[in-house]
Amino acid sequence: MSRIHLLCKKGEHLKETVQKSGIWDSGNWVVTADEAQRLVGGTLYLHETKGKRSYFGGRITGFRPIVTNDKIKDRTIFTFEFLPQAKDVAWPPGSSVRHSQLIILD
Repeated sequence: MSRIHLLCKKGEHLKETVQKSGIWDSGNWVVTADEAQRLVGGTLYLHETKGKRSYFGGRITGFRPIVTNDKIKDRTIFTFEFLPQAKDVAWPPGSSVRHSQLIILD
């Protein structure tokens, strides 16, 4: 199953879409629309650092593009359903990072 590990310090750009719904948005990621589409149905893991296990995550249910004022303007916001099993997962060892994220498309 496809998955993405993201460096998301202190819950930055992370919010519950409707209070107590279990549906969350995590955003401003440098991910192409094709990559994002292939990640739908997969799992998103949020980490403070590569050395720390995930503190939050879930099953990706959708995505939308966003334009920012950052150096790389075109970014993606993922919508996901919280899953307890997405917590406490290690960053894959020996993996390289692109823009604070690791994408595994299976």
